[in-house]
Amino acid sequence: MNHETLLVMSNQDIYALADIAEAAQVEIQENFNQIDPIIGVSRSLRESGFPVDVMTIDCLQSGKRITLLVNDEKPGQVSYQFGFKDRAPDSVFTDVAFQQLTRSQLCSWIQSYFSADIP
Repeated sequence: MNHETLLVMSNQDIYALADIAEAAQVEIQENFNQIDPIIGVSRSLRESGFPVDVMTIDCLQSGKRITLLVNDEKPGQVSYQFGFKDRAPDSVFTDVAFQQLTRSQLCSWIQSYFSADIP
């Protein structure tokens, strides 16, 4: 695959991931209104010359963050890490096949990771 093909795939992947995250956010807000996740997509790394798009899912109440990376050099994969909003992510991420990252999977991660510290 050439660079242009990888870029198109990455663009499609980050927007498809955003759609999945939006559906997960709606479900979480309906069933766990105390969590209220905030989803952000950043292309600033790409604009700085890195072949990566970033999605963050934040919980203001707990200060926790789930960071997801879509990297042109790992087609069909999403890298993720559980961390905190006020700390830089570690350098170690876990990879998952894009097809396995469903609305249900994101809901499970958000509910279990964010709700642990929320009364």
